[in-house]
Amino acid sequence: MGVYHLNVLHIERLLLEYSNIPNRKHDIEKMIIKERERIENIRDTLRVPVLNGMPKSSDLPDAVYKAVKEIIDNCSAHLEYYNTQMQQLNETEKVVMNGLTKLTETEHKIIELRYFKGYSWKAIFPLIHYQETRCYELRNEALKKLCENINESV
Repeated sequence: MGVYHLNVLHIERLLLEYSNIPNRKHDIEKMIIKERERIENIRDTLRVPVLNGMPKSSDLPDAVYKAVKEIIDNCSAHLEYYNTQMQQLNETEKVVMNGLTKLTETEHKIIELRYFKGYSWKAIFPLIHYQETRCYELRNEALKKLCENINESV
């Protein structure tokens, strides 16, 4: 999330991206698994098989060992990056969910319909049973509350 102060525009963007968090987490989980498997497979290459009739040395030439180690280090860096991304998504999810609990039922419904489900304003008005102007006011109030709540928690 960062240590900076979020404004209403940041909150709107965060809410629009929020519905994609499960898909992003799923993709990152797959990448984490892939990198772990890649590291294991590469480590297996460091274990030189002893072939019959060949000298009984299990040492790899230094150049090969260094190249393999560099690849493992690179994969480990990717793994660390993906883990950091996952932590950030989990934190974002937690902060948004906590902020949403502070909203009234109607404010929450407007945020859910507009940002999470992608409803148009024309579809929201009849569902909320308020005039257009009041729906906008409720949305603005909800966004301000979310700003306050999220800024307090980060």
